Amino acid sequence: MTRQNDVDGLMSLMKHSFHDETTSPRLLDVHRINSMFYVASAIAVSVWLLLLAAVYWVLPYEREYLPQTEANAAATALVILVVSNLLIMMPFALRSRKQTRSGIMLAALITQFIAIVTAVILAYAPNVVLVDPVTHARVFMTRWTEWIPLAGLMTFFSEAVDLPKSKSKQWWPILASLCQSVSCLCGALLPLCPNMFCWYTTLFVSIMTWLPIFPRIVLKRRAFLLATQGKNLLELEQYDRFRFSYYLMLTCGCIWSVLVFAYFVNFALHRQLPVTHWLRTYPLAMIVDATFDVLAKAIYMKLIVDVHFLVFDSEGRTQRQLTELRSLLNVLWDSSSDVIIISVRYADKVTSMMSPSYPKLVGATLPPTLKGRKTTALMLETDLSSMADSDGNNGSAARSQTVASYVDSSEMPYGRVTRQTVLHGLDASDPEVTKAVGLIGSAWNRFATHDHNDSSLVMYPLQRIGGSKHKCEIKVSYHTNNSIIAVVRDVTERYRRFEAERRAHSEALARQRDAQSQTRFVRHEVKNGLLSGIELCDSLRNAMDELCNKVRASEIRSRLERSDSLSEDSSSEIETTQSITSKSPLTDLATRHLEDLDRTLHEVLDTVLAETMARDVIHEVYHPRLEHLDVKGYLANSGYGENAARFPVEIASGDSLPYLQLDPQLMRYIHRNAISNACKYGKPGGKVITKLAFRPNEGIFEMKVVNEPGVGHDELISMGEKATKAVFEQGTRLHPHLKVDDRYISSGDGAWIVQKCASTMGGTCGIQFESDETIFSFQCPAQPLHVANLPKTHDFEVPSDTWGIVIDDSKIQRKLMARILAHAGVDESRRHVLGESPTDIVDLGELLQKLLREHPNSRILCLVDENLDYDDRGAEHVVLSGSIAMKNIICQLTPSEESRLLVLVRSANDSADDVALYLSRTHGFFPKTTMQRDRVKEILAPLWAERFLTGKNRMTSLSYCSRTSSITDDDAFGGSDDSEQPIVES
Repeated sequence: MTRQNDVDGLMSLMKHSFHDETTSPRLLDVHRINSMFYVASAIAVSVWLLLLAAVYWVLPYEREYLPQTEANAAATALVILVVSNLLIMMPFALRSRKQTRSGIMLAALITQFIAIVTAVILAYAPNVVLVDPVTHARVFMTRWTEWIPLAGLMTFFSEAVDLPKSKSKQWWPILASLCQSVSCLCGALLPLCPNMFCWYTTLFVSIMTWLPIFPRIVLKRRAFLLATQGKNLLELEQYDRFRFSYYLMLTCGCIWSVLVFAYFVNFALHRQLPVTHWLRTYPLAMIVDATFDVLAKAIYMKLIVDVHFLVFDSEGRTQRQLTELRSLLNVLWDSSSDVIIISVRYADKVTSMMSPSYPKLVGATLPPTLKGRKTTALMLETDLSSMADSDGNNGSAARSQTVASYVDSSEMPYGRVTRQTVLHGLDASDPEVTKAVGLIGSAWNRFATHDHNDSSLVMYPLQRIGGSKHKCEIKVSYHTNNSIIAVVRDVTERYRRFEAERRAHSEALARQRDAQSQTRFVRHEVKNGLLSGIELCDSLRNAMDELCNKVRASEIRSRLERSDSLSEDSSSEIETTQSITSKSPLTDLATRHLEDLDRTLHEVLDTVLAETMARDVIHEVYHPRLEHLDVKGYLANSGYGENAARFPVEIASGDSLPYLQLDPQLMRYIHRNAISNACKYGKPGGKVITKLAFRPNEGIFEMKVVNEPGVGHDELISMGEKATKAVFEQGTRLHPHLKVDDRYISSGDGAWIVQKCASTMGGTCGIQFESDETIFSFQCPAQPLHVANLPKTHDFEVPSDTWGIVIDDSKIQRKLMARILAHAGVDESRRHVLGESPTDIVDLGELLQKLLREHPNSRILCLVDENLDYDDRGAEHVVLSGSIAMKNIICQLTPSEESRLLVLVRSANDSADDVALYLSRTHGFFPKTTMQRDRVKEILAPLWAERFLTGKNRMTSLSYCSRTSSITDDDAFGGSDDSEQPIVES
């Protein structure tokens, strides 16, 4: 696979080698630097022209021709500049291609042009010459108009060659270039200064802006010394950029230091020597300036030409890249397991060469004389028209028109085939030849039918010489109009793996669908069955109590009637009455069995719900269903509260907790696992304390479960952080000695699942092993419910004038929902229990409207089952969605009427998607679970507060449905909107 990837990388690199301008992740790419040179050149020319115009047309000084000696010095400099530029630019005269142009060469030519024009003006045109008031030296303003822009431009040459990519670091090179221009500008202003203070101040500024060039030289040298030549072209090019940047900057510093030194020497000579001294002759300054100016321009031009050819010349860079690719291809040609084909077409003949790995691909055997050679390649020449009609797998090629042989490819593919390179001739009918013709024909057919700008893939079914069938992939790259490079890869194993992965994926999807169906079945059918069983236990217990009461009352009346008078033995009568009122042994036994059955059903239901939720949490498909929860009351009633002395639930701060938005099912699962682990691994029979706290400033809820240390606690403390981390790792047991019949008492995944439950709520959990206790901690963000008149959980009841409506297709569930209304405080005379037949749903809309209009100050609580399934014998099978039916009814109400209505959907399908769907249609979701009085109030209180006390109205928009005036009762069972209609089956 590594060699295959190398071949793909090679083909991609050859494709993009002509366009890749990136040289290093540290340096700016050459293309952008070229564009910056164009801008810098335009700025330099503009500044030069402006300064020249200012000197000749703004300065109020006379213009004069230079004396003959100074003019001759300028003319000599002009000749040297022209000749040196002609010699240096000779390579460009021999290259007329557009690729030889670059931004740095344009900037260099601009520099030479400005210098030459300045020399022409100095030698043959009138000039503005001033006398410095301090040095008394002649100042040639035309020369300064050249130096001001070129000082910045030439410094920018040095800085931009290795300009970094970071924009924050690009300002320093630009500022360094501007400093040199400002230094020259101050030098030009010296003869214009009106007094000594102004003159010395300007000189000081000029020197200070010239000095930054030396720190830049130090930085360039440091970068050059740290750079390495590297092993490939890009690294070598980066090294050259650092090297030339340092050389250019060093040249700037040396030449300009000489000019500055000459300026101060001239200053000293004019101040100390008499006017008649030979060192104060006026042509001397012109000769020195012209000499060093020409020297600087010539050296700079030579260095810039070298930089251009090594870095900025795109044609040269392309040639060097091709040379590198050629070397890389030579290595892959001999070592790659893929077959590389190089094919060239001339007229109607195609000459092709196949890399040494070709015989292995087709299952061919090399002649005995060629075995062991690593540079043996198959070379063949065939006719293009006959190749197009060939079939390499059945050997139907035009054999008489094909010439093939094994050759020595040590100098291939860029050498030339000679007699010395031919190792063994082959017959056109040989199977390896016919199969090679088929491969080459497929590649050229792809060449003829597809765009030549992109590489393309050809799937080729190859039948090896032994008869086995393989799948091959041919990647064709177009080198020129008459040549291609193709890579043939055997992808049979890949297809086999893909097929195996496809089957495994299909099986995984099938298992996932089965798991989802099983989870949905558990949630709905099993949950409904368990709830029905629990309700039957309650009904049977109530019926037994009622029957026993009737029997006892009847027996007491009959005994009293038989008594003759009150004077009879009262003690005997009292004993008889007490014996009647006490339960019989049979009744006590039946009651105990009912209680055991009810407790078992509750435990099974809790286990089913917990395992279903845990499965969703593990697969990361569970979304928290937040409810306003009385955490202390909820955890205290979760099963362990029966033994409050051993499992107390306390509030750490001592204050009462507010209602918090938490997922009750996740909270119960985390708390039960923490208690269970404390019982298993803590002190046997020890006290397990649950401490609750809420930090309102941070919005964090915290729960700690503290137990006394158990067996092996000292070893856990000695492990330190390792024990803390190991607790929450999957499949880890820190108590391997705890076994029952050679089996561990746990799978080791409990704490891991608890951690995932905590993460689902956006929280964390941890554990600490102290010397005298073990502390399990859990914390998560929680939103408190701040409502001034929010009723407490245990005291909550709906207002006395509230009407209650329940709809369910199950008789047992209707009884349970009627009991929910009773727990909520709805008077029996104001309860409507519906759902025995589908007609109850039809009449529900009229009933709601009637109640809302006849009782304008009353509120209505409506509980509706989501799945209403009516399958009576001999009648039509009807399945309705309670939430859709209620949404259609709500759409018929006015906003004021709907604001007094609370519709809650009750369903065993309580996944996040299902709950979101119920909330989009109605006002809330009421979980289908066991409903004791406290639990009913705990769930209903925040829903009632959110609907009526906090001013929120989740479904106000439903009352503005466009179908308000047109919906009839029949629409609730089958209107035009298929996506929002109840399901009807028959």
